[in-house]
Amino acid sequence: DGWIYNPATRRHDRVRLRSYVAEDAPANPFTPFVAPILSAKPGETIRVKLNNELAPQPRCTPPDINTPHCFNSTNLHSHGLWVSPSGNSDNVLIAIRPKVAFEYEYNIPATHPAGTFWYHPHLHGSTALQVSSGMAGALI
Repeated sequence: DGWIYNPATRRHDRVRLRSYVAEDAPANPFTPFVAPILSAKPGETIRVKLNNELAPQPRCTPPDINTPHCFNSTNLHSHGLWVSPSGNSDNVLIAIRPKVAFEYEYNIPATHPAGTFWYHPHLHGSTALQVSSGMAGALI
């Protein structure tokens, strides 16, 4: 829960959005929808424990994968990292249901170039809603 400034009304609107927060660093009340910055150097490993604290949802059985569905199930995907797309690495086929935790591991090659990249959920059916709601962050 938070507030976002609405320039049309010149007031703050109350909102309930999804966001990433660090377990050891609660969200800043002035910027509650800014995700933690993940940083690593070439040759290092990033481990992220994603605790899906979104609300439980009824069983999700979409008519097809292109129909928006399962808005409270999620996963994690990176853009810009030269890492494996399988197992517990950058695997967009993993589905983390509400109240379930999963640990990701990104083994960054020693030859990886420096850069500013990003991470976000990429579960088919819920990606757009989650990213537009605030679930995305910088990866340096």
